[in-house]
Amino acid sequence: MGFNDAMSGYKKLKNEEGYTNQSLLELLKQTEYSFGTPEMGTVAKKESIVFHNVGSFTVYVTVKDKSIEIGRVVEQGTGKFVLKNLGAAMFSDAQSKDTAVADRAVEELYDVIMGVKKGQPIENKAASNDGIKLYMRQKILSIGDKYSICDLDENPQYWVVGNIIGLKFKIQDNHDNEIMEINKKMVAITPEYTLIKNGEKYGHIKKKIKLTRPVIAGEIDKKPVEITGDITGYHFAIKLAEETIGTVDTERLTWGDVYSIEVRNAAYKDLVVTIAVIADNTLKNK
Repeated sequence: MGFNDAMSGYKKLKNEEGYTNQSLLELLKQTEYSFGTPEMGTVAKKESIVFHNVGSFTVYVTVKDKSIEIGRVVEQGTGKFVLKNLGAAMFSDAQSKDTAVADRAVEELYDVIMGVKKGQPIENKAASNDGIKLYMRQKILSIGDKYSICDLDENPQYWVVGNIIGLKFKIQDNHDNEIMEINKKMVAITPEYTLIKNGEKYGHIKKKIKLTRPVIAGEIDKKPVEITGDITGYHFAIKLAEETIGTVDTERLTWGDVYSIEVRNAAYKDLVVTIAVIADNTLKNK
């Protein structure tokens, strides 16, 4: 279909349907988004569909005769933009998080346009965001063999229990019921993880070697899963069967540096927590 590198901030599709900026805008207006409202504007002196104030970025869609481009730009003064090169790094905490927010908006917009191209009903992305947030300290298994995942008031919601070398650990709820078992295996220089649920294999994922950003991919419950991160390695998006079910971001709270875990689909809350633990483990051992 075209260039599609998650968390890159840019995507390009074929315009096989003959859309114009105006006709695509009318379709995109039929739903709500988690990051803003579309309107007509210009980017790099070209007519484009734009979403303003997505972090420190403007997210755009530019329709051409043969292609549809989706990306993010940084606004500098009224009507002036700077196009970001693919893979460009922004290294401060605030800039890195803003970049991740904009990249996820590009990904969400790509999903909507792909659905439109396939003739699928347009899903309300704003309504589909459950907004459940949990927090865990970074490098959680570096301190001890048991650690909590909390709400904002530091009330434990999950427990992570593992051995000192981190080859096997479990996720438990507040009543010590096992949610998931994670078995880690080192293959060459990349780790692989097998997920066990209710005593049976539930999934298998593996970290891939990428020069620009970490990628963890595999299969969960017979569905493809991909966990992609920004170039800093501290902002992740979790996608299951083409649906973003959660995100993981670095934040600084009064009680320490933490990962903020946002659950986009409550049905996958346990899985999002499990993958957040795996993402932390891969960073701890990178």
